[in-house]
Amino acid sequence: MEDAHTTAPGPKAPHVSDDLVRDVDSYDLIAGDEDAQIAWRRLVDAMPSVFWPQRNGGLGIVTEAPAISAIELDHERFSQPETVVPPSAADLPFHDPHGPAGSGRAPRGPIMPAFLSRAVTAFEDKARNVARSWPGAR
Repeated sequence: MEDAHTTAPGPKAPHVSDDLVRDVDSYDLIAGDEDAQIAWRRLVDAMPSVFWPQRNGGLGIVTEAPAISAIELDHERFSQPETVVPPSAADLPFHDPHGPAGSGRAPRGPIMPAFLSRAVTAFEDKARNVARSWPGAR
């Protein structure tokens, strides 16, 4: 498969409405020695929650939790078999956790105890405080 990373703008996909098209290079967001999270925060603040960049193969970018949640739960319209974006010849198999019932159970089994309610609750306050301390946190 050919590497889709290119800085040249490509044609708009026919299913994307014009108001969602942005000229963004997701591989070139960082200014100098800037922290990558600061660069992404700037992008989030400047763009709609869902948009389509014309560079790097035109893969959509989603920046806010409600839209991300909706996409994660809709495996019929938003299934992505590749694990590397943009797709490459070195791609690894992907097990969609939201795919057909049970399809992702075996790969998730060993790590699921760490995501049980009891384990997550123990770290929730600490994680919230750390997230709120980041520059530009809302």
